[in-house]
Amino acid sequence: MKKAIAFSGGGSKGSYQVGVWQALNEFGYEFDIAVGTSIGAINAGFYVQGDYGLCKEFWETLSTSGIMGNDYKIDSKLISLAEEMKSIKPFLKSYLVYKGADVVPFREMLIRFIDDEKFLLSDVEYALITVKFPSLTSVEITKKDIMPGKLFDWAAASCACYPIFPMAVIDNQSYVDGGYYDKLPIASAFKLGAEEVFAVDIGTEICHKEYLYHPLVKYMYPSIELGPFMSFEYDVIMRNMRTGYLDACKFLGKLYGKKYTFNIKDKRKEFFELLAYRFISKLSVIETYSKRSENIINKSAVSARCTHLLAGKLYYGKTPLDYLIAAFETCADYIYDGDEEILDVDKFTELLLLVVSESGFKFSSTIEKNITEIKKLIKTINNLHKKEINPNTEDILIMLAVFTALCE
Repeated sequence: MKKAIAFSGGGSKGSYQVGVWQALNEFGYEFDIAVGTSIGAINAGFYVQGDYGLCKEFWETLSTSGIMGNDYKIDSKLISLAEEMKSIKPFLKSYLVYKGADVVPFREMLIRFIDDEKFLLSDVEYALITVKFPSLTSVEITKKDIMPGKLFDWAAASCACYPIFPMAVIDNQSYVDGGYYDKLPIASAFKLGAEEVFAVDIGTEICHKEYLYHPLVKYMYPSIELGPFMSFEYDVIMRNMRTGYLDACKFLGKLYGKKYTFNIKDKRKEFFELLAYRFISKLSVIETYSKRSENIINKSAVSARCTHLLAGKLYYGKTPLDYLIAAFETCADYIYDGDEEILDVDKFTELLLLVVSESGFKFSSTIEKNITEIKKLIKTINNLHKKEINPNTEDILIMLAVFTALCE
């Protein structure tokens, strides 16, 4: 089966894709095709070279001064326009007098890191997207279209986020950022013969909702907001890279969670899957006590509000185990005060049981009394951690279902 990886555009957020690549390497994923737009075209170029280490070094070296010369200050209005590429199209031609930043440092950096010869000799196929100016027609460039010595030019053309950056000029034709047409060229991968596409979208919104549940597309997106697309601070780049790695591990089923990151040992997975079914069963009964209205005219007075709330906290999976992890995240918001990056599920359940034991929590035969006990427990933890979190009814019922499933 011919497999492709597709990287979207997104400026400095592209470091997230490097973290995803790291996880894919660790778990043995390989691709026959790499496609990308804008910064995604550069990451895809590194993939074609087979140079993960060099790509990581490239990102570790990036800085605003390394991209733009002459201490260039970017107009925040231009950044806002560029982030909304659909809305900027009608205004592009009005910026003809605007030259954009000096990106000679960025081009020199590309030349230093990208190996044109290694790229062209690779068996991995490639495509990028750019847009002709002033016609604003899209151009799809594949490896066969790239002559020796021209890779840097085409990569720059795909990244020419005009009017922040100047237009790229190749053979007297001007080009602007490919994101003005297609930020995530999944279609290009299929044109090159891909039978399965692993897409990495780093936009603030899903680029292609129509591909989100496509049977031949594994569509990945960030679990958190990655920040502005022109934020090249080292700490931000490295944070996004790490987020990409952890998100990919979750996407591939190696880790769990969304807000937090949980690890389940293989030999313990069956136990927690059984616990998850018990939890869901308990919650399905307990949440019937969460009423939306006492008005008899409201025919939906009782509903699965807690389960619905947890569904909004899911990242990718939708199994009972994923719901249990989402419930653990709810508990962690109130109970956990540590700073571990990856939480061991066994240790976390031990923490929950310890909290139940030390708080003096006592199960009652009525939901109302149990709710009161949960409130007292949270108040005790607030005092201990010197914080004040007021739980809503749904969170209380979720925590009750967790405690009941663990303690029965």
